[in-house]
Amino acid sequence: MAKWLEVLKGLWRQDRQGQAGDILILVMGTVGVGKSSFTNAFNIAEGGSAKVGHTLHACTRAIRMHAIRLPDELVSEYSKDASLDSQQVVLVDTPGFDTSAGDSKSLAQIAEWVAKQCKRGVTLGGIVYMCDISANRVNGAARVNVERLEKMLGECNALQRVVLVTAAWDEVRAEVGAQREEELCSSFWKELITRGAVVKRT
Repeated sequence: MAKWLEVLKGLWRQDRQGQAGDILILVMGTVGVGKSSFTNAFNIAEGGSAKVGHTLHACTRAIRMHAIRLPDELVSEYSKDASLDSQQVVLVDTPGFDTSAGDSKSLAQIAEWVAKQCKRGVTLGGIVYMCDISANRVNGAARVNVERLEKMLGECNALQRVVLVTAAWDEVRAEVGAQREEELCSSFWKELITRGAVVKRT
C-alpha cells in the first residue's frame, strides 16, 4: 500500500483547495502495466475489485469507475488543504493502450470522456499515467500516445495534476531501470514534466 500512497500524494498540491464533490483520478497506461492492480491496492467502497489481467489482452475495455476510501494516513496529512475525509475519491480505470480496439480508439474514448467532464465543470483530481520500466524501449506507438496524452490534458489544463508512474521495477536491474527512467524524463516526458507533471516509482 505504501508505494501506491506515494503516487497519490503527487496529486494533492495547491490546486486541490476548494473542490467540492467527488475527486476523479484517471488511471491510464498500456496493457498489463498494472492499472487494475493500482485500483485494487485501495479499499473499494462499493465492494468487488477491478479484474487483473495476466495476458497481453486487455481486461479493461471500457471506462470503469471505482469509489474508494482513502487511507487514514493520507487523509490526515492533507486534511488541512482539502476536506478529503468528507469527499469520495473515484478511480477511473481506462482501457489499456495496445488493445484490439487500437490505441487511437482507446485514447479517443478517454478524451471524449474527459471533455464531457470539463464541459460539466467537473475538475479532475489527477491523472496517473503508468509506464512499464522493464520494457526494452519506447516504441513509436508509445511516443504517439504520450503526444496525444499531452494534447488531451493540455486542453483541460490538467498537466499539473499528472503523475507519471514507472512500474515493474522488480522485473529489471536497478541501474537499468534508472537509466530508462532518465531517458523518459529527458526526452519522451520532458514536455509533460516542464508543464507540471511529476514522476513517481512503484
